[in-house]
Amino acid sequence: MNKESNIYGLYEIVSHRFFFVSNGNVTTLKELVKLFSSRCTLKICLLNTAKNYTSELIDNQNCGNWTMSNQQDIIFTKLPMLDNEQIVNVNELLVADPELPWNFFAIQNYLLFAYRQILKVEYILKTDKNRYQSYSSLPDAPFKNQFDNFKKSVYEILYKELDFEQARLKINHIIEKYEKNKT
Repeated sequence: MNKESNIYGLYEIVSHRFFFVSNGNVTTLKELVKLFSSRCTLKICLLNTAKNYTSELIDNQNCGNWTMSNQQDIIFTKLPMLDNEQIVNVNELLVADPELPWNFFAIQNYLLFAYRQILKVEYILKTDKNRYQSYSSLPDAPFKNQFDNFKKSVYEILYKELDFEQARLKINHIIEKYEKNKT
């Protein structure tokens, strides 16, 4: 296994190809898998376990051109990835069928957008929770549910909205409203 940080791929099991590559944390990737569960079936795979993996081989520019040798290791389930579900270690990266699914780029672009929105929400919440931490022990703190409601609102848009531009506008509105209400 490559000794650098773990590199994960979101593998779409119907088209047998990777849709997204990240060195981010698994918790964020699990959130992404759940948010996209109504659009496609994604599984988290560890890419740098592949015997032919190099950091130059696969990225978000070309991940749709890659599949893996051990597809049979992926268990198909209708439900999105559960917390205890195993991450698949890739044995070898293989060139995928050259014909991309008709909606590949639309889904991939939305995945990248959603990933950035999740990171943005996590950053905002982490900053605010640190700011209000000294008050968090108060049982009736007025902002206690504000954090969860903010995250839930953004995630709901990412899950339901099919139009990328509408999702962007709605999320920006929620962030503006959240920022305005916290001051």
